[in-house]
Amino acid sequence: MVERWAPDPHLAASVLAAPRVSWSLVDLCPADRAWTVAELTRAGLGAREIAERLNCGRRLVNQVRADPLYVVASLLLERQAEHAAELAAAHRVLAGVRGELGRERRLSARLRGQVDQLLDARREAGQVPVFVRCGHPRVRYNTYRHGGYERCRQCRADWQANRRRVLREQAAHAGV
Repeated sequence: MVERWAPDPHLAASVLAAPRVSWSLVDLCPADRAWTVAELTRAGLGAREIAERLNCGRRLVNQVRADPLYVVASLLLERQAEHAAELAAAHRVLAGVRGELGRERRLSARLRGQVDQLLDARREAGQVPVFVRCGHPRVRYNTYRHGGYERCRQCRADWQANRRRVLREQAAHAGV
């Protein structure tokens, strides 16, 4: 059976935290050696510093750096760093978009309030026709034709929202 390997995320951190570790690079399996040397190299340590910290010779560090596992580990660490940078950039863009969305929602609410005030003023003056059933304004943006009749968009939107809510509740109760 093939033994699975995963990098130890704390191995290089423990080496960087102490000037010298109590174990040696020789004690590690080849994959851990390659991963540790790749992380320490990525952190900016040279072969001599790595050898001093890991209680081994510079020759062993250079042998590990010549190993294909080291190349793979280095490439993986590089890709992880690129991915982390892209993710951070995406989070910054997302934060900006969320800010813009909030501003646009506030603007929309403000404009909707102004339209409502204008319609209320015209309705009170008797200048705006209303739907008899619901009392919503019978203006072009709030009217649609279906089956030869003019219908209220706002009532339809309310009905659809209520129907979605009922279906969500039914699905939640069915899943329990």
